[in-house]
Amino acid sequence: LFDNSPISTAIYKPDGQFIRANRAHDDLWCFVLSEVDPDFNMLNDAQTNAGIGKDRLAAIFKGESIELQPFVYKASELRGPGGEVVSGARDNTVLPLFFPLKDEQGKVISIVQMHIDLTERVDAERKLSEREVFYRALVNSTNDGYALLLPDETVLDANAEYVRLTGHTDLSQIKGQVSRQWVNGEGGLAELNRLLEKGGNAHGVRCDYRHPDGTLIPAEISASVVDSSTGPQVVVLARDISERLESEGRLRQAQKMDAIGKLTGGVAHDFNNLLAVILGNS
Repeated sequence: LFDNSPISTAIYKPDGQFIRANRAHDDLWCFVLSEVDPDFNMLNDAQTNAGIGKDRLAAIFKGESIELQPFVYKASELRGPGGEVVSGARDNTVLPLFFPLKDEQGKVISIVQMHIDLTERVDAERKLSEREVFYRALVNSTNDGYALLLPDETVLDANAEYVRLTGHTDLSQIKGQVSRQWVNGEGGLAELNRLLEKGGNAHGVRCDYRHPDGTLIPAEISASVVDSSTGPQVVVLARDISERLESEGRLRQAQKMDAIGKLTGGVAHDFNNLLAVILGNS
């Protein structure tokens, strides 16, 4: 049972001297400790003392039960009796567990150490944290408003630009609130319902965000429905098109004035021609 246990296990004497380890221990660290350093003593191991604490480790080997925290043990830095590097040794994040074995008089006769391997979980959490940093940098650096909504339009997350579009100054003011309350009328509602029913994407949807003071901010919306472990969510990108509409309005006004100028010039030309005919016949 000891040798075939899937959990890395080693047995030590009360003085810290290594006795034996199972196959899972060898597989976890990628070396056989009895071959690399048969005289290994845990109480003298610098990394273990640093990761657990010298006083706590000493207390554990006297039979005390102490709850420990995970730490990184760098087996790649382990050296054999002659100072040689242990070839192929693997570094791991482990949660160490110690169990004293006692005789009938309650005297500690050996210490069983188990390693719960957390390396993959810690690595996954690190990668997830990195992706979160990249995601947050992307969301906050875009000029468009970004929001993540539930199907009922409850705000789960948003960037500063989306917060501004809704007429607020901080995410805490809108998180957990239904975004429909800041949209003028039913702008985008039909497209949202279609997305939730059929999936896919929506682009160029017009709606106006209404501020508490009544100001309307015209926006163009793109949205997609994504599946998550808790159900569908709606990713929204909202672009403030105030300047674009103003520019288009100025362009239309300029075109209108140009058309009026051309019309006025044409009328004046025709009037001059008619006047010349009248004067010529008088």
